[in-house]
Amino acid sequence: MNFFLNKTLNFSLIIIALVMISFLGNYCLIKSSKLKDKKKSIVFIGDSNVETSIDDRLIKNSINLAVSGDSYLYTYIKLRKLIKDNKEEVDTILVSFSPHNIFENDKITSKSKIFSKFRNHYPVMEQDELQLLFKISFKTVIYSVLSLPIEFLKNCIKKITNEPIFYGKYLPINQNQVFKFVNKLNASKLNKFNEYSNIEILYLNKIIDLLKKEDKIIMFINTPKRVEILKHRSYQVNKYQALYDSLYFSIPLIDLSEFQLDITDYADLIHLNKNGAKKVSNHINNVGLKNLINKSSK
Repeated sequence: MNFFLNKTLNFSLIIIALVMISFLGNYCLIKSSKLKDKKKSIVFIGDSNVETSIDDRLIKNSINLAVSGDSYLYTYIKLRKLIKDNKEEVDTILVSFSPHNIFENDKITSKSKIFSKFRNHYPVMEQDELQLLFKISFKTVIYSVLSLPIEFLKNCIKKITNEPIFYGKYLPINQNQVFKFVNKLNASKLNKFNEYSNIEILYLNKIIDLLKKEDKIIMFINTPKRVEILKHRSYQVNKYQALYDSLYFSIPLIDLSEFQLDITDYADLIHLNKNGAKKVSNHINNVGLKNLINKSSK
């Protein structure tokens, strides 16, 4: 019996030590993570819409830091670190601003998002942000911490291979599944309309305040969407436009949602594949941000 207890105790101590080492190691990796190219002054940031639509290799002096599944909470955290580390270099920030960003969603509250996001953001989170996630699901935060040994190993490999650890990058997609998602959209039943997300709007406002305080140029960008989703009642384009007109009209909006693309340029209804990203990115580079703002801002 004592032998079994000793084995169990030793195993538990090893696991605890491994988690603690990973916690501290990952903390240092995230805190020390920097941009590979600090000379870029134009930053594209947000969720997978921007991540897959903006090929920064084709847009002069720009970098795409968007990450799939990021809510405005995580975009805010990333921008806070970005500005602190690159205050002089970064000049203009384009933030993803589409209907799905500002209506009720689960990008902050879902347990799967907390599990995957917490372990790479805790080193640079402030007390109120930590308290928010603990309040939503304390147990999920603990599970996320316990998964750190594997995450730390992955981040070490990224460090060695010079891949971004904290920030995102342009993600090319090869697929085209528009018809699959159109059929799914048409078959779905709309029981109720989503309301504006108070928590997303709260952190969007924090983003705006941060960038204004740091004297940075902030713009919104709405990447291309398929006509089927733009016209579908569930996407609530008119309500989205009403929010922009009432609260954010002073923020320049580059609205490319109706940018003319072939159906073969889309991965699905709201994401571009690499062909679409190439066309959009070349368009932005050739026309210029200022000219696009003049055409799209209300």
